[in-house]
Amino acid sequence: MKLWHLHRISGTIGWDEVDGFVVCASGERAARRLASEEAGDEGAGVWLDSTKSSCEQLSPEPEAAIILRSCNAG
Repeated sequence: MKLWHLHRISGTIGWDEVDGFVVCASGERAARRLASEEAGDEGAGVWLDSTKSSCEQLSPEPEAAIILRSCNAG
């Protein structure tokens, strides 16, 4: 299994919409499917469409690292 980072690349992100995922899956297709199953109001299609979301494999042999830092600054 590999870690994948999926991120929306199109459109404005509204309320109750997901803008990204980090998932563990065997390949890009499986990663996109997992993300689509947990979609918000943006709809599953966003995560299956490479023109609307990116899907990048994270380091294949990761060292100690922060995978995600999410901050709502104010």
